[in-house]
Amino acid sequence: MRLKMKNILLLILFILCTVLLAEEEDNIKDSVKLLELNIGDNDRTIYRIPKTKMATLPKWKPTDEANIPLPMNKAIELSQKWLKEKNPKISEFKLHRFSIINMNIFSSKEEEKWYYEFQFSPILDGKMMFGTMYYVLVLFNGDIVEPQKIK
Repeated sequence: MRLKMKNILLLILFILCTVLLAEEEDNIKDSVKLLELNIGDNDRTIYRIPKTKMATLPKWKPTDEANIPLPMNKAIELSQKWLKEKNPKISEFKLHRFSIINMNIFSSKEEEKWYYEFQFSPILDGKMMFGTMYYVLVLFNGDIVEPQKIK
């Protein structure tokens, strides 16, 4: 009886894992990966957005600097606010590096969709913490891309 129950539980666990993996595959197919960070041996952080969201983002061409959908100062402000909400013990975040990245490399469409990638250094008790970077991706509609931690 115990062996039969154990086999049934293993079968249920197998089915649940299969369903979860199939759902994850569907999510991956229906989304665009913007950034993947490998931290340590097995930890990864992935930033992805649904393809449906990508389709709704404003278009922009770098030659049209005056009409950028989200000015950089506003994107930095949104990033710092988001970081402080997620990390209330850290007093300040100093912008270390930024990029404006074209999503066209992730899609076969010829659309000019862009996003900001910011890297911030945390400041704790007035001292910059070296060796730790906080990444924030801001879409040109002002949305922050939520990171997904994978172990």
